[in-house]
Amino acid sequence: MELMGRLLAWGVGVLALLLLVLAGWWGCVLLTAPYRRRREASVRNKFLHSVLWVYFSGDEEAAGADFFVRRGRRIVAECIADLAGSTVGLDPEPIRRIVRELGIEEFLWRRVRWCRSYRRAYYLQLLSRIPVGERSYREAARYLNDRNRHVRFCAMSVRMAFDAEGQYAALAEYSDKISYFELAELVMRLRHRGLPVDYRTLFASPNRNLQKLAMGVVWHYGLTDAEDELVRILSKENPEESAGVLYILCALRCSVAREEVARFISEMKPEWRKALLRYMARQGYSVHALRVFIPDDERDYYVSLVDSYKLNVG
Repeated sequence: MELMGRLLAWGVGVLALLLLVLAGWWGCVLLTAPYRRRREASVRNKFLHSVLWVYFSGDEEAAGADFFVRRGRRIVAECIADLAGSTVGLDPEPIRRIVRELGIEEFLWRRVRWCRSYRRAYYLQLLSRIPVGERSYREAARYLNDRNRHVRFCAMSVRMAFDAEGQYAALAEYSDKISYFELAELVMRLRHRGLPVDYRTLFASPNRNLQKLAMGVVWHYGLTDAEDELVRILSKENPEESAGVLYILCALRCSVAREEVARFISEMKPEWRKALLRYMARQGYSVHALRVFIPDDERDYYVSLVDSYKLNVG
């Protein structure tokens, strides 16, 4: 009994010591947080000034490279990602030199290997926004089968960022069906890189992800001449994407008085059709223009929608 009492006392003492150490560590984190934020803001400002100096002075050297290596390459990688996400058609060569001089790519791949789950996806996302080399294209293939979907998508994005000409091959080989959230991110990246997109070729592809990317490009840029390609996608076997096509047609103010459109709307689920009619009312379509689509039991509902949005032009 005496031995058991001593063991219990030792266990309680060790646990109390661990709790004390944990509380002390957490207190240090809270006390140093303002200092870390000021330090990171200082590094970000200095790096942005350095990048602007490279672009506007024509100097091929990044000012203060040793400073950024010592103070934190993660902050530099985040700055480059923010810069790529807020500019259109930025010349990648100066950024590529900075990434090579500071060893950003190697640093991020070390973090990817050490981290798991969404933290790994975060570093892969940073890699997808900076100029990467062939090594990143090969390394990213290891994470295309990760259990985390976000990791798989970010790994595919890294492969897309490697080769501007063959970037759609990585999307075509992607095993998952991209969501509309992922689609919006891909379209915005294409826009910021200033790359031309042949949406007709993407529509002609049998790959669903490429077709969906073409839909996103058409919607984002308001390309009304893609109406025929959109209508061809309407199919009862693919109701979700076909419903997306209808929303795009309405957003582009295209004519919906087509046989394919009428047939698909008549076969839609009632709740899907009601949501679509509500969207059409907001886009300015009148009851007269859409009377063939509206069942008799829903006509009063749609008329009240048009009146409430004050868009009754029929």
